[in-house]
Amino acid sequence: GCHACFKACPVDAITGTIKELHLIHHDACISCGACFDVCPTAAIRTFPKVELKTEVV
Repeated sequence: GCHACFKACPVDAITGTIKELHLIHHDACISCGACFDVCPTAAIRTFPKVELKTEVV
């Protein structure tokens, strides 16, 4: 972690320390893309949300 994404996030949804893996808190993320724009190594990945289905029997 170079910390660029951490500094760029307007809602402080990213935590972590320099030279460590950072964590994006999806409950706080507003999907603005600021972290993608500043990442020099394209290290940020997105994954589709898994839809959980429950069934009452």
